[in-house]
Amino acid sequence: MNDKEVPEEMRINRGEESFYINLGKNIRNARNKLGLSIEDVAKKIGVSAIQLEKYEKGILAIPIYHFMPLLQYMGFPKELESVK
Repeated sequence: MNDKEVPEEMRINRGEESFYINLGKNIRNARNKLGLSIEDVAKKIGVSAIQLEKYEKGILAIPIYHFMPLLQYMGFPKELESVK
């Protein structure tokens, strides 16, 4: 996926970089702590492992339609289990 193919909602605006880098680190750390592979998590939320890696590195902004299933799959927070 090159820059022209990146949907608008996944582009990171100037000034948001540190937020997405920290968010990505937290996602990766939680995934590793749970012993989940990047491939398994990516498949569960419907993205490629490469795209999930870009979320984890803060290269792409993770859209809410991928973020919520990610949180639910990883079990964070437990309150999300009741959200449908």
